[in-house]
Amino acid sequence: MEKTHRDLFKVIVTELFQIHRRSQLYKVLFPSSIKTPLNTRKFLHTLFENVIFIFNNESGEIKFTENGNLISISPFWHWNFALDLHEVSISRFIIECISYMTLDDFLNKLIDVCKDLNENMYMSESQRKTRVLRLQSIIVSWVNLMKDEIITNNSVIEKLLNSCLFKTDVISENILKNIKKEIQSTHVIDPVCFQSQPIKKFNCRLKIDKIYCGKGIKKVRIYKIKSTIVAKQIIMFNQRLWNTVHFSEFFYSKKTPTLDNYINKIQFIEKLTKASLEYDPSSKMLNFYIKVSYHCMFLGDFNSSCLIYSILSIFCSDVRNKKIFNELKSKTKRKYRSLENVYSISMQHANYRNAYADHPDPKIPVLALLLGENIRSDMMETYIQSNQLNVLKIRKVSDVVDMLYNAKEISFVFSEIPEVMQYFQNLIAFFK
Repeated sequence: MEKTHRDLFKVIVTELFQIHRRSQLYKVLFPSSIKTPLNTRKFLHTLFENVIFIFNNESGEIKFTENGNLISISPFWHWNFALDLHEVSISRFIIECISYMTLDDFLNKLIDVCKDLNENMYMSESQRKTRVLRLQSIIVSWVNLMKDEIITNNSVIEKLLNSCLFKTDVISENILKNIKKEIQSTHVIDPVCFQSQPIKKFNCRLKIDKIYCGKGIKKVRIYKIKSTIVAKQIIMFNQRLWNTVHFSEFFYSKKTPTLDNYINKIQFIEKLTKASLEYDPSSKMLNFYIKVSYHCMFLGDFNSSCLIYSILSIFCSDVRNKKIFNELKSKTKRKYRSLENVYSISMQHANYRNAYADHPDPKIPVLALLLGENIRSDMMETYIQSNQLNVLKIRKVSDVVDMLYNAKEISFVFSEIPEVMQYFQNLIAFFK
């Protein structure tokens, strides 16, 4: 809230609190004509129970700017506000916590909540039921999000299995069975199941639109396929590669083997575009890749689209290729200008950010930009003063990781053409 509104709200809340007329605030904020948010009563209860704390800008536990923007908060209150008020999704709550907690720290918090539910005799049944459901949702999502990190940490697994989470009846038996099955699973399936063939055997006729894969790039005739089909196959292949990345590596920037592997492999898109234009610098080839990049963007794969565009922009900016560009149809030129506008670096990639925000799911962001933001955020201090979380850093890191997580969770459903998937896999080996 802006300061004047905040001060006014403080006066109203304090007065109602002192005269024991709390219910009046409910009627003021939410008239009968307005649909009441689901967590309204919890919000009002927390508000009245923490009047002095909430309206003190320098409480020691939480700090605001004069305009009511949160600057810092203690880990204790960050955890409890998110746990009780349900203001953010479960996944967002976990992502924010993991940005400053270790696996062990987070597990300890879950154990504390479980102990409280098991031992607190003064908690109402409705409150207990709500907290149990919340705890169950959190632990299931936490295991799902951090599975790759958990299964390699024996001490965390041992603590989890021997804790009250498994030794009491707070968590349902079915959930515990599924969690145990997940964390004890050692067999990992590689989503990119196509194996590259030896280069000498890289000579196969594909059964679609007369495409021919020769021993060298000179004989590749990928532009014989419709650009929309190629774009969809690139998206599905990119999604396969993307799903091999361990989620935990978005937080821990020092050790990122699966993320590095993804980056190295997905570069085949750039290399294919560059090689094709070098060996056949024609308007036909340029037209094809502009359309593929445009379709990738239109369908939601901004990462693949940007990789292709990065080569197209270099090619089109070369004065020697001006004649080739001028031979393109007006419709294709407009598509290129659209790509140029979206991926412009002006105003810190504002056009891309707006285009990505407006695009419905599923979608894959431009990874290079997000990783750059993550590196810059990682350089910020996690704590301000003594044990105060830097809210700006937590939100910046969480915004990036949340976007990456959504890209993994919401999948594209285009039909795959096995021959093209194999062709892309062979290209990765070819370009090494």
